[in-house]
Amino acid sequence: MLDRVVTALKDDKRKALQDFNDGNSGFKDRDLYVLCANASDGTITASPSSNGMNLNDFPPGKNVMKTATEGEVRETTYWWPRPGSIKPLKKHTFYTKVGDQICGVGYWEGSATTNLQQAAKGNSR
Repeated sequence: MLDRVVTALKDDKRKALQDFNDGNSGFKDRDLYVLCANASDGTITASPSSNGMNLNDFPPGKNVMKTATEGEVRETTYWWPRPGSIKPLKKHTFYTKVGDQICGVGYWEGSATTNLQQAAKGNSR
């Protein structure tokens, strides 16, 4: 999915951010979703529930802000609850910088990890 995020942002940033927020065009798949923030200040621009908040206020936001690089996909691991839950689980997020946005797609460890890992990073669902 992150590959498609990069392509969508390069094609039409405004439409891409709207699609990410709405989950349109396949940008929400099970518990996979896109999160983007302004690279300049960390203001979240695409998320299921955190728009307007600051990426620096979330683990591992500060590190992501410092290390996101255009054209390079990085991975970070942290503990975060699934949507609708309060129990933190181990989550992996692939992220990159695209123009003035830092975007990521993550997956939680579990029984479907291999499929979700491939879907988060690549084009396949």
